[in-house]
Amino acid sequence: MIRFLPPDEQEIRQSIADELLKRASEACYWKEHFEDKNYPESADLQRTLEAVWNEAADIALGKRKG
Repeated sequence: MIRFLPPDEQEIRQSIADELLKRASEACYWKEHFEDKNYPESADLQRTLEAVWNEAADIALGKRKG
């Protein structure tokens, strides 16, 4: 599809949020992996990263203030 108009602000925000949520999902995967392998420190780090990516996505969508 050819676009003649640039994306609007909401489209840009959604694009950014989608990438951040993808990273949160990856961190969740690794968190579960490290929990299964009994590496609590690594699991805690991934839990923190997951929360940060989710919060950043909320900020990008305007659901929270930065």
